[in-house]
Amino acid sequence: MWRRPACGGWKAGLRKLADLAIGAVCPPLCAACLGDMDACRAPVCRDCDARLAHDRATFCLRCGGLHEGRERHILQAACSLESHRNHRARCLYWMREPASTLIHQFKYRHVTRLAEGWGEALGEWLRPGASAFRADLVLPVPLHPARERSRGFNQAALLARAAGRAAGFPCVEDALRRARGTASQTGLDPAGRGANLAGAFLVWRPELIESRAVVLVDDVVTTGATLGGAVDALLDAGAASVASLAVARA
Repeated sequence: MWRRPACGGWKAGLRKLADLAIGAVCPPLCAACLGDMDACRAPVCRDCDARLAHDRATFCLRCGGLHEGRERHILQAACSLESHRNHRARCLYWMREPASTLIHQFKYRHVTRLAEGWGEALGEWLRPGASAFRADLVLPVPLHPARERSRGFNQAALLARAAGRAAGFPCVEDALRRARGTASQTGLDPAGRGANLAGAFLVWRPELIESRAVVLVDDVVTTGATLGGAVDALLDAGAASVASLAVARA
């Protein structure tokens, strides 16, 4: 069953009240195509759900990039996170329709009920025997406090909580923080993204990180610059390994 996770802030509260009011007078619509839900209780209709299932592609274990071969979850020859030898990443979908619309709805239109199903799917990869990932705890990629207040929630935190619950691992939201605000990554080239994120992350509670297998959770991987900055900070703080899970790879 899909559930709407709790989120803070007065703006988030107003959005939630608006959602409830609209839902009371209007039939539920698919979050992707805005079509009839056909009595389906999930946030997406059956047709869009089938398209999402079809887009479960083969991804590089390290960077999450789409792999053209048929063998699933192997390392690419040219990996965008090649320098991070202790890092592995996996994503649910390639960033195309309807996943791209759903991500936009999730982050900017407050369709936070998507987080529960996505988080459960990510958490399946952390269960014993499901993957080569080792995990001790789950961390969301943090937002700067000012951006989180503006948005009303951290989308990565909603996903990380759901993934942790599904897999039975603790979700620790205050171990990794943004050391400074950064400009939006949208529109920046790979070099600009890396420069924008340099020194942006701070391990606030190193005693929770040292010698532990950490799993980072985020919504989208684009160039890997955000994950790379967070991985560097965690490995420098003594993490035994860092893996990453995300909903989509751009």
